[in-house]
Amino acid sequence: MTRGRPPLLSIAAGLLCFVGLARLVWVLVGYYALEHAQRHHLETAWMIFIVAAVVAAACLPASRATGALPPNAGGAHPASMAAWIAASLLLYYPSFDIGLLSDDFVLLAQSPVGTDWQFFRPLPLTVWELVHPVAGAAGLHMMNAALHGLNAFLLYRLSARLLVHAPRIQSVAAAVIFLTFPAAVEPVTWIAGIFDVALVTAALLYVNALLTRSQGVSVPALLALTAALLCKETAVVLPAVGWTLRFVTPAHVGTLVWSTAIAATFAAVRTIVSQPPEITAPLGYFVKEMLSRPFATLGTPFTAMELTQAPILFGVIPQLVIATLVALYLFHRRHGLRPLLPASWILLGVAPLLSYFFISETLQGSRYLYLPLVGWSILVAQLSDAGDNRYLRIGGALLVCIMVWYGLAGTVRHQSPWAVASATRDAVLLDAQRAITARGCEAATFADLPDSVEGAYVFRNGFAEAARQAGVRVATSDAAPAGCTFTWREGRFVATPADSDPRTK
Repeated sequence: MTRGRPPLLSIAAGLLCFVGLARLVWVLVGYYALEHAQRHHLETAWMIFIVAAVVAAACLPASRATGALPPNAGGAHPASMAAWIAASLLLYYPSFDIGLLSDDFVLLAQSPVGTDWQFFRPLPLTVWELVHPVAGAAGLHMMNAALHGLNAFLLYRLSARLLVHAPRIQSVAAAVIFLTFPAAVEPVTWIAGIFDVALVTAALLYVNALLTRSQGVSVPALLALTAALLCKETAVVLPAVGWTLRFVTPAHVGTLVWSTAIAATFAAVRTIVSQPPEITAPLGYFVKEMLSRPFATLGTPFTAMELTQAPILFGVIPQLVIATLVALYLFHRRHGLRPLLPASWILLGVAPLLSYFFISETLQGSRYLYLPLVGWSILVAQLSDAGDNRYLRIGGALLVCIMVWYGLAGTVRHQSPWAVASATRDAVLLDAQRAITARGCEAATFADLPDSVEGAYVFRNGFAEAARQAGVRVATSDAAPAGCTFTWREGRFVATPADSDPRTK
């Protein structure tokens, strides 16, 4: 049976959604085609459209749900897991030889436990110490890609449990969207992204364990939560994610209580032993960013340069695909308000970041969206499920195929700057050796090092450690010998003007 609603209320809800969609389309055309709208107008339009869609979903009658899957559906066969991992390795194969970049050098040089309690992430660093001596940087890149594939498999299993009114194809869709998401390149391609990738692995193990029927406290869930906390501090939100499951499916209360206690204790200790985050802008600004920026970037996972070069291709079409998915969902409402569950995970995933959350126009910082990407992938899969309506079902499948095609093309495209960053790193280290040899310096200082290439980090950090590995001795700025201070200019190191002649010292 369907839930009845007064016809007038249904008409009003439909009109509200139409107004929100019209506003979104108008801003998309203005921003990407006519070039007179600002990006904050786009974000505002998205918020208007989403709010209108939620209100309409609450007012319009819901369709009857059919075809529930068994609670433990999800395809746990090892061959399925191997297939997802192999797909990820194939997709990210071009990045296996880029080596270490920026923070990678610093992290490999320090103890797994470290001395900075603000970034206490010992589990991935311990694994690094085991893998790097055996497999080198290529092994660490392969590990990131393999974990990304494992995450897609775990997401497939989770989706099969949550999307109880959807055919299994929707679970596959969620996992493929996750696997091919173009803004996931930073955490998967950059070795230092292991913190986010490993966090999501543990998080998915935790949520899957919560959904496994158990009479008592789930020890696997608590172990997965502990592992997540040792990967990255963002894991403190996982108990909140677990509590949201209570709205749609049973989750053991005892396990959730213990999870909350563990996360709260961890957060309290971290607060005591580390410095609080520095607030560099009004709190309202950060709140606005955390409410709008995740959805804006997930909806448009492309750089500003790509949007400028092809505004219709990279801007209008992907966002209209998502808007059409939402409109498609409003026609059948197969899941009721259940899509609000994964949507809430997007906001929960960025909640602990506060002043740290930032995504640049080159997608630097997109690693912060790796955990929210779990919720986004499930949300899109739910929106695409049109139930028994053949035409809407075909339409939803086509829209998902478009998103996956964009994802594959974007993932391959976004790996290119990292290869350029790798070549830039080699050029910097090689020219540093040339510069000190030409000037007869035993040690030197180097300034204005290349920070990044189209969002791919080069030497924002880690130059001293990288130079040491390359046999280049770096001096402190106040201990540099005369004539041995160099600045990176137009692809090579040149002596600074004051050092051009050693006799000027």
